[in-house]
Amino acid sequence: MGLRLKERYSEFLQRQSWLLRPLNNLKESVPVQLFITYRDQIALFLYILWIAGCGYWIYKFMIIKVRPLKYSFVTITDPQDARVFLSFGILGAVFIVLFSFFILKFIYNLFHGGIYKLLPTRWYSIGRSISYLIILSFAFTYIKHAKVAGLTIYNRVEELVDISEQYDEVVLKNLSDMQELFRRMDDRIE
Repeated sequence: MGLRLKERYSEFLQRQSWLLRPLNNLKESVPVQLFITYRDQIALFLYILWIAGCGYWIYKFMIIKVRPLKYSFVTITDPQDARVFLSFGILGAVFIVLFSFFILKFIYNLFHGGIYKLLPTRWYSIGRSISYLIILSFAFTYIKHAKVAGLTIYNRVEELVDISEQYDEVVLKNLSDMQELFRRMDDRIE
């Protein structure tokens, strides 16, 4: 098996110039030569285009017209329950944000190292810029879904805050009831 593989490899080396002739002709064409000569400037242009695309994505995210979804799977009417949901929700949101940050950083490190290992050093900058633009295209695809999810969460939290603000009134009412109860007990003891 090894001898046969060596024979095939030597045969490939003999025919290599014939097999790669169309690729060499393509490399010597004027557009490809211009691309190779100005690849750093092209990479810089694509990187600036990516930065402008990110700004445009934020702009679109701010002005896109959507309506939040209405979910009524959990109905909360008690102010104390609303306050508990808000406090645990804030704690959970902190953990989700930290976890998301670590996942995004991990993906970035994999992506960054993957491009660096996949492409030679001289082509790394253009490969990185093109990869960032591809990822940005996916971000534009799901911009409406992100906005709807954000507005839905915002409206639900706003409802919980409105309900939980009633809790202060309930506590004050209960405290006044307790003070009256203690006064009656003191009257009975005397």
